[in-house]
Amino acid sequence: MTGSDDAINHAMATSKPTAPARGALVAMQYRRLRRAGIAAAAVVVGLIALRLWWGFEAQRRLDAAIERYRQNGQPVLAEEFDAQLDAVPDDQNAAILLEQAIDATVNTTESGQDLTDAVYNYHDDPVFFDENAELAALIVQLNAKALRLAREARARPEAAWSPRFCDQLRTVFVSQGNRRHLARLLEFAASYHYHAGDHSQAITTIEDLFALSHAFFADPAWISLLGGHSVQGLGTTWLEEYVPALRVVDVSGRGELVGAVSRSQVNHLIERLLEEESTGNAILWDLCGQRALYLALDDPLVFMTQLGPWFGTGTPPPRRVCVAGELARPLLTLDCLREAEYWAFAIDAMDEATWPVAATHFTTISQSRTLLHSLTHPITQSGITETGWLETRSVRMSLELITQRRMAATALAIRLYEIDNGHQPTDLQALVPEYLQSVPLDPFSPDGATIRYSNDAERPLLYSVGADGKDDSGNTTRRVDGRYGWVAIDVVFRLDATPDADDAPAFESAETGGNDQYEEDNQR
Repeated sequence: MTGSDDAINHAMATSKPTAPARGALVAMQYRRLRRAGIAAAAVVVGLIALRLWWGFEAQRRLDAAIERYRQNGQPVLAEEFDAQLDAVPDDQNAAILLEQAIDATVNTTESGQDLTDAVYNYHDDPVFFDENAELAALIVQLNAKALRLAREARARPEAAWSPRFCDQLRTVFVSQGNRRHLARLLEFAASYHYHAGDHSQAITTIEDLFALSHAFFADPAWISLLGGHSVQGLGTTWLEEYVPALRVVDVSGRGELVGAVSRSQVNHLIERLLEEESTGNAILWDLCGQRALYLALDDPLVFMTQLGPWFGTGTPPPRRVCVAGELARPLLTLDCLREAEYWAFAIDAMDEATWPVAATHFTTISQSRTLLHSLTHPITQSGITETGWLETRSVRMSLELITQRRMAATALAIRLYEIDNGHQPTDLQALVPEYLQSVPLDPFSPDGATIRYSNDAERPLLYSVGADGKDDSGNTTRRVDGRYGWVAIDVVFRLDATPDADDAPAFESAETGGNDQYEEDNQR
């Protein structure tokens, strides 16, 4: 404060201000306001400049990443996925017939009896098909059109579901419940045919199920990847349960022909299970789709629709919310790019042949849980997209899927060997080259070994060493893992009849350290 200002203040305190003093006071206040205004304007200009630079830098990094992703020859943005889906001819589009099949499913009888409980829960009753043969036949009969359409769809090599990817981003992802119901119906029909003695029709229906699972992957999103895994799991689990007693025509071509599976039919299924290029491409398509989703989340409209309070409502958020979100768009852009990079790690990891090598792609993912990290990472630190969790889990699940397919194919080869020789082989090498070209490798083995085989008469099985890479002799105990939840120590495929209740998977107790590890991972 200047000396003149002191004098003015002193005059005001000791006497009534004169006209000149009042003028000086106004001038002083004006100077103060002007300085404050200049400072405020400077702050606003600085913030605008900072926001412009922040947005420019965020967009520059995003554009550079997109260009780098495109160098791999994969679709990157949602629009690119839709362009490929739109190019699928109708006569090659399995999704058209599958959607018709979904519409044709019948879930209640004319009298109002609900059929879904039987379709979903028949596994709980070991004698269901013996005691409910008429009900099972009725379910298959009422859904004959849906089952026929699903079989016709198998002849179409591609699938383009509607609505397309971009439309789903701006509304809400389509529920896949109806598609899963069709999968459960196919599994039920296969079991019905098997128990009715028509094993050939049962295997054909399981092939329809595997074709449906491939169509699941065509919707480019993680939920489709999860759905495809689930449906493939229905197929491999069915084979695990029914292959040990599968009736197949013997090598001479004689044997019990009525309802038996032909050799060519079994060999075709083996080839289909071991043909992994199309499955790998479908998984990569969904991983790229998930990356595209996060690249689109820097749009406040898409962000609030997919992760905000409007998720699942089917309606977009108010415009004012989106306008306000534009101010923080660079923050969203940078965090979306960070999450997209994690999915890029997953895409690169899927090019690896084994899990130990694939897992190294995720070692650089930060596990920071600080308050500052949470505030500046609204997406990668959210409960939905816990840092690195979805990406790592997706790759591990995909390799488990490939492992199960390899073991299912090997189990079919063992069944052929058993029919021809009267007993199961002593080792898997006995299957080569008549039944398998080579023994399939174990994707989880750190030394590139083949899948393991135990021909114990009481508990014959195939197994993989699992994510820990240790051979635990087919241990099905489930262990808590902070990143994956409950996971089996070994990935097992049984070669005997349906397991008894005593053989249900056990769960590792806290004393073994499993829960401690879970708490450790959660705290980290």
